[in-house]
Amino acid sequence: MTGIDSSVTPSLSESTSQAVNHDVNHPYFLHSSDAPGMTLVTSPFDGRGFPGWRRSILIALSAKNKLAFINGICDEPALDSKDHAQWSRFGQSNGAKLYHLQKEVAKTVQGNSSIAAYLTTLKKLWDELDSLNSHLGCTCTCVCEGKKKVAKFLEDQRVIQFLMGLNDVYAHARGNILMMSPLPNMDHAYSILLQDES
Repeated sequence: MTGIDSSVTPSLSESTSQAVNHDVNHPYFLHSSDAPGMTLVTSPFDGRGFPGWRRSILIALSAKNKLAFINGICDEPALDSKDHAQWSRFGQSNGAKLYHLQKEVAKTVQGNSSIAAYLTTLKKLWDELDSLNSHLGCTCTCVCEGKKKVAKFLEDQRVIQFLMGLNDVYAHARGNILMMSPLPNMDHAYSILLQDES
C-alpha cells in the first residue's frame, strides 16, 4: 500500500479528457505566430491596385482562418455565452496601433501636398482611429445633448489639428478660421482654405 487513495486520484485518461479542447479550426483560435500588428501582406494599400491588394488580404485572412470576422459570418455571441469573452478580444483596440496612429496624426503636415491631399491623409488616419475606438459609441437616449457636445469637441480638435499642419502661407486664412466662434466644422474650414489656395 503506497498511501495514495486510487478513488481520489484521477487516471491519466480522465485528466486528459477534462483538459480544455482547443479547436485550431475555430476563428477564435490564435496561433502562437499570430500577433497584433503582424504583416499580412508585403505592402500596405497605397491607393493603387486595389483588386490585387484585396485578393492578397483575403488570401492571408483565409489562411489564418479569420475571414469570418470581416465577411459577417462571425457574429457577436450572446453576452452570457461562453464564447463571448474570446470574441470580445478581437474587438478591443490595440495599444501599439493606437499609439502609432496618434503619433502619425501628430506629425502629419501639409508639406508639398495640396490642401486636398493633406486633408485626405489626415482623414485616413482619423478613420483608422475611429475604427479602433468604435466601442466608445454611445447608444443611450440623452436629454442633456452630451453626445452633441462631445461630437463638437472632437470635430473642433480635428479642425485644429488640420490647421496646425498647414503651411505658413495659409496663416491669414488659418487666423480667420480660428477667430470664428464657434469654430466651423471641417467642411466649412476646408472650403475657406480651398478658396484661399485657388
